[in-house]
Amino acid sequence: MIPDLGKIIRTKRQQLDMTIEQLAEASNSSVSFISKLELGRLDNLKLKKLEEILNALNLSFADIFSYPPITDSETIQLISLLSNLPEEKRRILSKAILQIVLLND
Repeated sequence: MIPDLGKIIRTKRQQLDMTIEQLAEASNSSVSFISKLELGRLDNLKLKKLEEILNALNLSFADIFSYPPITDSETIQLISLLSNLPEEKRRILSKAILQIVLLND
């Protein structure tokens, strides 16, 4: 399984103020399945099921596969939002974010 997948899913679910029951219903899963996934206790996870869970959380495969060292959902969400912007807007916003970060160092 993807390292920290359960942590990513739990964090995103909590950010959305979603219960395990709500995520289970939205992804056509059982509460037990979601609980085991979040705890990292699943031996076998089918891609279709993962896709259903990610869709329910407004995440994509790219969010969890493209940036393996990044596990916090806030950063993953920011990267996803930036990647979906038109190039010029992405450049302007990235420059602004970098200025903020560099000012705080």
